Amino acid sequence: MGTRSREWALRDRRIAAGQNSTALRNVKERWRYSDVSSSREFFNMESELHHWRGVYGDPSGGQIMARIDFEPAVKLGLDAFLRAGSKTMCELEEGLSQSYERTRGDSRLEWQQARPIVEAVMRRLNRV
Repeated sequence: MGTRSREWALRDRRIAAGQNSTALRNVKERWRYSDVSSSREFFNMESELHHWRGVYGDPSGGQIMARIDFEPAVKLGLDAFLRAGSKTMCELEEGLSQSYERTRGDSRLEWQQARPIVEAVMRRLNRV
C-alpha cells in the first residue's frame, strides 16, 4: 500500500471513529451537496504534471520543449480548471493571459504559444 493510500486509510478510520470532526463534517457536506462541480477539487497534481512532462519532454533525455518553458502553462491550465466552473476558454482568456504574463517566470513561450497548452490541460481534465 502506498503512502498516499495509507494516509487515506488512516483518515477514513479516524472519521469512522469520530476522531476527526472537521473531516467528518467536510465529508458529510460533500455528500449532501455533491454534484459534478465538486469533482473539480480532486485530481492528482503530480500525476498530471508527470503526464504533461511526458507529452512535451522526450523520455530519452532530449527535450522537445524545456520544462521551464511549458510548465507554467500546464500549471495555469490546472489552476484554471479548478477555478473555471462552467466558464469556457473564451470567457477566461483575458484573465488567463494576464495571469500567464505574471506567472510565466523564465518561460520563453508567449501567451499565443502557451494558450493551446492551457486549453489542452483544461480539456483533458474536463473529460475525467
